[in-house]
Amino acid sequence: MAYLHCASCVHSSARNKYTHHKIDIIARVDYLASFKERNRERENGRAKSLYNIFEKISAEDAVCIVEGLHDVNVLRYINSLLGINIKAITYDSLMNDGKELEDARQVFVMMDDDYGGRIKEASALHKLNSLNYAISVDTVTGKRMLGLLGIKCVEQIKRPLENALDGFF
Repeated sequence: MAYLHCASCVHSSARNKYTHHKIDIIARVDYLASFKERNRERENGRAKSLYNIFEKISAEDAVCIVEGLHDVNVLRYINSLLGINIKAITYDSLMNDGKELEDARQVFVMMDDDYGGRIKEASALHKLNSLNYAISVDTVTGKRMLGLLGIKCVEQIKRPLENALDGFF
């Protein structure tokens, strides 16, 4: 017998077996459709969150501090992709003089999520405290962005960002 694995069909007639399994198949198809819809909604939510992050860090009085020139180039690419203006300086530029921050009101420290990035982040925070500018420092937004994209380094943003924003615009 074909349906012996189903406990509810073992003691019923053949007609009920067919109806039961037909309903079970429809329920599975409905579940898969709802799963795809939930996944699509989650992806749209992720794209909206990323776009909100990029709007936040592209504010007129905001500056991003990143580890190196490759990270700055990636942020320039994001500028061209989204039509926004993210101002970014390197960690070395901050440590040399930090004059780019004179007009800034918000500073986003966006270091890589590795040992070197954590050391540079701590040192950048110390330097920002010593500059005595009236600024707000944010270290969470960069980590949130990396987490949403599932990456560890700012320079890896390009492809995951394109995939996340695909179909959003």
